[in-house]
Amino acid sequence: MQRFAALLTPSGDEPLTSDVTWTEPRAPIRAAREAGGFAWFHLIDPDAAAMETLSGAFGLNPLAAEDAATGRQQPKVQRFPEHLFIVLWDLVATGHQGRVGVSEVFLFIGEGWLLTVQRTKGMRCTDLAAVLERRRPDPGAGAVAAAYAIMADAVTRYSQVTADVEADLEQLEERIFDPGTRGDVEGIHLVRQNIGRIDRAVSSLAASLAASRDHFGDFAFEEQRVEPFLRDLIDDVSGTATLAADQARALDAVVSSYENRIAARQNQDMRTISAFAALLAIPTVVAGFYGMNFDTMPLMQWQYGWAVVIAIVVVLDLLAFWAFKRRGWL
Repeated sequence: MQRFAALLTPSGDEPLTSDVTWTEPRAPIRAAREAGGFAWFHLIDPDAAAMETLSGAFGLNPLAAEDAATGRQQPKVQRFPEHLFIVLWDLVATGHQGRVGVSEVFLFIGEGWLLTVQRTKGMRCTDLAAVLERRRPDPGAGAVAAAYAIMADAVTRYSQVTADVEADLEQLEERIFDPGTRGDVEGIHLVRQNIGRIDRAVSSLAASLAASRDHFGDFAFEEQRVEPFLRDLIDDVSGTATLAADQARALDAVVSSYENRIAARQNQDMRTISAFAALLAIPTVVAGFYGMNFDTMPLMQWQYGWAVVIAIVVVLDLLAFWAFKRRGWL
């Protein structure tokens, strides 16, 4: 487990020591509020015991604390009397053939404090300290400003990953409809998996943000500073959700076309096999007749009868071949 704490005030960021007493966060929270800012506490992969300790120290709602302890939660925004609780999916590249991985970020927003918990699931996680350093949240707007910076950074990655999936989808369409290729089942599965993860990440978050936009004002010192950014964030998430849904429909169309192409190819193969079987059946049937133990078969008493029979078989096969060729079976 890794942990970090910092004071974010209008006068500047004052880092706390790594051995800060997490069980008694009141002092740094009080100091941050007196300075017009907030205290930020951050943990990576805490165990259940650590989350239980934090739950008591910060007054976390037991249901929210349990969600952060167990993980595997859908993106959501919940308002509790003690704090605001947000669950984000952080989409990261796993480095394995373009596969998109999912880690979880839990944000607890209170008056004068922000607690973030990351569940990495063994993957590389986003450096939230670097995110806040880069985006520079306004301490005067409270912890909601930092939460917005973290969410905005995650939404930016959603857009980037969606753009990458769009490029993968275009390449997949080219491969699927290329007559020289035999399809790309693994590529279809990978793109479908990535689209599904993006869709689940953004659709749930978009609905939760739209329904909970009033909750953010309860923890913002100056709500007017935050409201326009939250509106823009909701629009970005909704736009990404729409694009992900469109990509899912486009992929379904590609898969349907791919399946139709496979079915058409198999039908053509069956026609070709049937045509060759018919061509082979003509000499087989004639040989079967003349192989029977009869002396009165036509042309058997003539010394050139065998040549005539062979000529008839060749003519019949040529006529059958021409008929099949004309119908496109060969």
